[in-house]
Amino acid sequence: MQFQLKAATPLKGNKKQLAYAFIVACQNEQSQAIIDDATRLVLPQLVQNTLRIAIDTDHFNATAKQQISVIDEDAHTQFIVVGTSKKSAKTAKTAAQEITTYCQQYEIKQASVFIDSNLDDDYALNQFILSAADCAYTFECPSGMNTGEHAKNNAKKASQSAKRTLTLLTHGTPKAAQKQQVTQAIAIAQGVALTKQLGNLPANYATPTHLGDVAKKLGKDYGFKVQVLERKQIAALKMNSFLSVAKGSTEPPRFIIIEYKGAGAKEAPTVLVGKGITFDSGGISLKPGLGMDEMKYDMCGAASVLGTFKTLGELKPKINVVGLIATCENMPAGNANKPGDVVTSMAGITIEVLNTDAEGRLILCDALTYAERYKPAAVVDMATLTGACVVAL
Repeated sequence: MQFQLKAATPLKGNKKQLAYAFIVACQNEQSQAIIDDATRLVLPQLVQNTLRIAIDTDHFNATAKQQISVIDEDAHTQFIVVGTSKKSAKTAKTAAQEITTYCQQYEIKQASVFIDSNLDDDYALNQFILSAADCAYTFECPSGMNTGEHAKNNAKKASQSAKRTLTLLTHGTPKAAQKQQVTQAIAIAQGVALTKQLGNLPANYATPTHLGDVAKKLGKDYGFKVQVLERKQIAALKMNSFLSVAKGSTEPPRFIIIEYKGAGAKEAPTVLVGKGITFDSGGISLKPGLGMDEMKYDMCGAASVLGTFKTLGELKPKINVVGLIATCENMPAGNANKPGDVVTSMAGITIEVLNTDAEGRLILCDALTYAERYKPAAVVDMATLTGACVVAL
């Protein structure tokens, strides 16, 4: 989904194609619908009169998900008023979800949204765009997997969503703060979409090699320095704890280093460390079969690091950031880690492996040791939580 921000002007469609405009309505303390005065006054008189009657007769009172639609034939424009209940921190999110769902349902390619006092909180525009993008997200099947009716429907929805444009209309020239919110939100939404896409890929597509290729593409697109280390190079770093997890799989491991330099060389970077277990069977300490398919999500820490770099590339903030991703599969095999094995980490510390399904700490400890060479200002470790946390709760 694409977003634009501009000053409101009279909307006009044509006989072949209506223009679509959304208006966000809230409720007052008496649970009556409120439409912003500035927005109401720019509406055609017919639309104003119709909405006034609907509100005065309680036909429309702006409860959440309630909608009323009026078509102005002269302007060939359909005005859709969406209710969001009483104004709150969730107003922008509720409005975005309603509007996006409406556009999807009726396959609307272009629409406008009035940004007024009902969407004037500090981060309303930011929340609106992120919520709309989240609602519009559809998994895009990679080549070779896009067969079957469900996949074809998803591909159609993804294509329509990518081409859909929401124009955010302000009363008067957009303010600098509004422009900044929109720019940031669009960049964050792009990073989130990449993270979701990687997380939703099947494990035989989202392999360690694929994650390395995605990192290289980000480097090419945005000018990041990217290194993708293979097994021999990882071994040369003495990351034996990491490699002990990887050795049970035929999929080769990768250690990915991606650097964004937006500040001076003397400024200490923030290091993002991502857990990239692209499939976690548990190894010899095998997980139960029920729900094991969801273990493809054990690389979402790595996906989050890559998504963050997508956002960094779009925003270009004046900071330094390093991403470190240790990625492999955790599989059972004749040469896999066994309960009771002892391995030596990059830091030179020996580790007794009592349960091979505790593989995350084995790969992350080596990545965290590697992070020390950057003398970071902060380290952020991104990893899916162990299933034991559910038991603890």
